[in-house]
Amino acid sequence: GFPDYTFLQETYRPRSLEVAGVTSYHGAPDKYDFVANLTNPNARHLATVKYKFAYAGGETALVETIILPGVSRPVAVFGNTMTSAPLAPRIVIEEVIWQRVDPHKVYDVAGYMRERLQLSAGEVKFTRADPENGSPTHRIAFNLQNGSAYSFWEMNIYAELIGSAGTVGYIPITVPRLKSLEERRIELGSLSNELTTVTEVRLVPVVNIFDKNIYMLPGEQ
Repeated sequence: GFPDYTFLQETYRPRSLEVAGVTSYHGAPDKYDFVANLTNPNARHLATVKYKFAYAGGETALVETIILPGVSRPVAVFGNTMTSAPLAPRIVIEEVIWQRVDPHKVYDVAGYMRERLQLSAGEVKFTRADPENGSPTHRIAFNLQNGSAYSFWEMNIYAELIGSAGTVGYIPITVPRLKSLEERRIELGSLSNELTTVTEVRLVPVVNIFDKNIYMLPGEQ
């Protein structure tokens, strides 16, 4: 008989992104950060997503990001000027463009990603702000380790700050010229009134590892 093209289309058509856990964090005086969790349930499609956050009485700017195949991660809009915490925040996904990873170029997508994304944070040190003694910002320091054999021209990361009661905020960072197997001390500052302690930092890479232009070649290091 004839091949079942309907079945083939359903097999290749990507499933929708899944949204969970929309929250806001007090990033600095009169500044709020919006964060939601997006899951890409497709093993072989990456999603380019345009999104914003809406809340009672307003909305954020529109931003764009890429969610890798099979990945569940936070997406954010940082530094919205507001005098009080936003009410009823929700994420608005304006557009999703799907791109299928060619199996002739990358057969094992999960393995390809695992080999390249091996970031970890250790030796976390949190120093509370002490304005009376000339330290107006909280300081968060940690060792960033690139455990992979790959070097990156630039690595964009959300540093998820974790305290005793769970996630207490996110800080976006850009790490230039991150070399394979490199360990680098990172120091961040925060003006958040809500930050009391940070005991752990989790690193969320915000990068398209299928773009070959992000990698430094051995001669370029």
